[in-house]
Amino acid sequence: MSEAFKSIARRPNSIIIITVEIPSAGLSDSIRARGHPALTFEHPTDMVVRKSTYTCGRTVAVMADKAARDLSRELVEALRDPMALVIIKLEALLTERNG
Repeated sequence: MSEAFKSIARRPNSIIIITVEIPSAGLSDSIRARGHPALTFEHPTDMVVRKSTYTCGRTVAVMADKAARDLSRELVEALRDPMALVIIKLEALLTERNG
């Protein structure tokens, strides 16, 4: 993750959009979450998006509008294919209001 992304994601008025896409299957799903000042981005391999406000070194976003069980079932099934090309896109945006 870029330093610019991390800087925006640590702002309390940030929105983080996570998109999971499998282009070959024409499938994608998005999760809308919030940033948090306590995000450290310390973990070298794990990225966790949480529905709660809990943060640790693995957390990249909090207060998500979806959990894994809420993702498209077709997308989840396609993710089981070890040969599938998966694109995960993280966007950090600032809102005008704080909170």
